[in-house]
Amino acid sequence: MVNEYYSNLSVLLVSYQTLRRQTDKAASQKTTKSTEVDKPLPNILLVTYDALTAREMSLYDYHRPTTPFISQWAKTASLFTREFYHHALSCK
Repeated sequence: MVNEYYSNLSVLLVSYQTLRRQTDKAASQKTTKSTEVDKPLPNILLVTYDALTAREMSLYDYHRPTTPFISQWAKTASLFTREFYHHALSCK
């Protein structure tokens, strides 16, 4: 029940933010002229997994080739070696 509540809340918040950004962007395009040169935006890809830890990935020196494609891709990508995450306590 709690997970369903937070899931619904997150969908509502994402929808609200998306709608708000589209509205703000449309309003600013109508009222002002852009004098900035369009700058290319960086390509950002955040890869997350459920139930996979760094100690089980060949990318982070695990002895078995568990993530060969990610290891190959990481040779040209930004690789994070320290993680920080928020851990929510569950109620039973």
